[in-house]
Amino acid sequence: ALVAARKKVFKQRTPAWLTDFDKLKIKCIYQIAAMLTRENKEPWHVDHIIPLQGNLVSGLHVPSNLRPMRGLENIGKKNKFEVSYA
Repeated sequence: ALVAARKKVFKQRTPAWLTDFDKLKIKCIYQIAAMLTRENKEPWHVDHIIPLQGNLVSGLHVPSNLRPMRGLENIGKKNKFEVSYA
């Protein structure tokens, strides 16, 4: 049930205007995370920089909102979005 709910959120937050190249970039980001998991022998996840279901904001499932991140860091981040001002 949790997997089905997660897939539903991804589908809802994936815009129809994504190009085939955007979809390829997303696939590559997931492949990079898998490669980092194999090479570093620790889990790496694909993090949504702006969470798909954040309390204050909701991001999209697009390449510019994705990054590979160590699994422990991503789990600790939860659905938070922090703005840092320079």
